[in-house]
Amino acid sequence: MPKNLRSLVVLVAATLLLGAPSALARTVPAISHQPSYDFLFNSRFTCWVAGWGAMTNRCSTTRFLDIPLSVDNPGGGKQVIVNVIAPNRNADVDCTVFSANADGSGHHRSPARSAPSFGAASQIVFPGVSAASGGTFLVSCAVDPGASVISVQYDH
Repeated sequence: MPKNLRSLVVLVAATLLLGAPSALARTVPAISHQPSYDFLFNSRFTCWVAGWGAMTNRCSTTRFLDIPLSVDNPGGGKQVIVNVIAPNRNADVDCTVFSANADGSGHHRSPARSAPSFGAASQIVFPGVSAASGGTFLVSCAVDPGASVISVQYDH
């Protein structure tokens, strides 16, 4: 048996014995979504600086960044991870994950969570989020001045 064919047979056999890998988590950069509209100051975009896929709040007050996520595979136990940079306790990022059914008949809101550490990139983890078939996730983050949302990883 040729060496390439033998390698392919071993790979297929290992996949069958160990099981196929689960669906890979999807990652979306924060820059691919839009800041929430600020009706009072009409400053939807003026407070945000984009760089390397991240969105950083450059205003003097807290602003919100909403990131909608599509759901391909319904079910519970999905994990959502928001990658952030919170320079210090006064420049934090607080996020919440919302989920909804396609027809709007059911929805869920996770408890708000803050950056677990300051001064470097960190992950805000939301385990066990449920999503219905055709439903959606929405990550909503309150971003203090000088703080950044880098990206969101999630099981789809």
